[in-house]
Amino acid sequence: MPSQYGFLRTHGGITYFARVAVESQLSSTWTVTWNKMIYNDSSHPYNGYYDTALETGVAVAAREHEQRGGVPQQVEIVELLANPVDTPAHAVRCATALATWKALGHSESDMYVVFEEEEWRIKFLTSDEICINERPT
Repeated sequence: MPSQYGFLRTHGGITYFARVAVESQLSSTWTVTWNKMIYNDSSHPYNGYYDTALETGVAVAAREHEQRGGVPQQVEIVELLANPVDTPAHAVRCATALATWKALGHSESDMYVVFEEEEWRIKFLTSDEICINERPT
């Protein structure tokens, strides 16, 4: 299933932006791949710079997906829009987690983003919180 997420947040006067698009399909194991035409090209400006952030973002969503009874998927990163000069890896990680979560068939409202320990992080609502549609404070 295709999905994308444009991460745009501001904290302390600093704006963070990253956009990631992914496609997922059933697989026997979790796999992350990149669209070779847009990412793994030696002339591409990212050229591996965000690999760990992309893989970690998928892993964050995958872990929660499995805890909720989901099965493994192959997730392909089909688009990444960021600026290595001022887009930190944690913004890419969050955008990837959110795009992946949606591609896995879940609602964006099941999760939220917080700024803690000098970076953006993804948090998931518990099943009780989802039922009453509340975000913890």
